[in-house]
Amino acid sequence: MRSRFLPVVSPLAAALVAAGCASGQPARAPGEADQYVTLIVRGATNQAKLEGNELYGPRLRLSFLSDGIRGVIDDQIASFDVREGGKIVGTVGGQPVDLYVRQGPDWMTVNGLFRGQLSDLRVNADSIQGNVARCGYTLRAQGADPGSFAGRRSCRGMPEDAVLSLPPALLARPAPERVVVLATLLASR
Repeated sequence: MRSRFLPVVSPLAAALVAAGCASGQPARAPGEADQYVTLIVRGATNQAKLEGNELYGPRLRLSFLSDGIRGVIDDQIASFDVREGGKIVGTVGGQPVDLYVRQGPDWMTVNGLFRGQLSDLRVNADSIQGNVARCGYTLRAQGADPGSFAGRRSCRGMPEDAVLSLPPALLARPAPERVVVLATLLASR
């Protein structure tokens, strides 16, 4: 089922998700059925598989539906609705989500609340900077792989090395779905 959410893919999104993950999984062509979204911190891997209208892993399961995004994150019910003007509202385990997404030709910002915590994220082809919930990031694009970022993360503690890999299959997702996937992964601890 095709989602009604913002079907236009920005050049920024194309640059951010045009390559396979660096998680040890074999690289896959963009048309293949599954891809992996991966965050590695302190040698621990948080990974989810994107397959069709589902994103699932050990800590989450999200379904992309025509009326929103529904599922479970960290054993808590999650529900997201997309509203006009770049708003994403909902809850994760009863904690509010109220995000405002702005996009330009080569940038995107995400501001508001995610899981009840202030969030302010700036994304472009060269970097991902800011915070989502309790975790702050300073990530830079790595090499020729536009879907690969590395840098530092701090979740109310000492900064740690972090590597983020975004798969080509994420490119086909509407902007609100990409934002929910990115926020969910970056807010994980």
